Amino acid sequence: FTVAKHFEHQDRYYIGEHQVGFWFDGKPLYRRVISLGASQFGTTEATAGKNIEIPHNIPNIKDIVKQEGIWRTGDQYRNFPSNYYGNAGWDGHFYCTAANICFELGTAIYNRLISTTTFLYIVLCYTKTTD
Repeated sequence: FTVAKHFEHQDRYYIGEHQVGFWFDGKPLYRRVISLGASQFGTTEATAGKNIEIPHNIPNIKDIVKQEGIWRTGDQYRNFPSNYYGNAGWDGHFYCTAANICFELGTAIYNRLISTTTFLYIVLCYTKTTD
């Protein structure tokens, strides 16, 4: 049994790693925001879907327990992953490994990512092997 503790900065989002609580196994839970720009996805429009891996540079990840994406394209704010009812080319999602953020992207969403993305933030909550 562990007594719950309130962390002063738990609702603040930082680019750097910070502790936000504890996972159910008692390990500290960390959060980090990874900021991705359009240039990290490439510069040449695609005629087919793309798989892209981008390092997140977080050492010693044990378990990723939550991940979310926030995407600004033009004047729109979208959730990422995304899908669109009218065209499979708009399907896209990401998953994480211990080293990378991996994107599987349809043609239309990929072309939008490289042409009009203002930002794509990936928010990860995770435990570490070193705790």
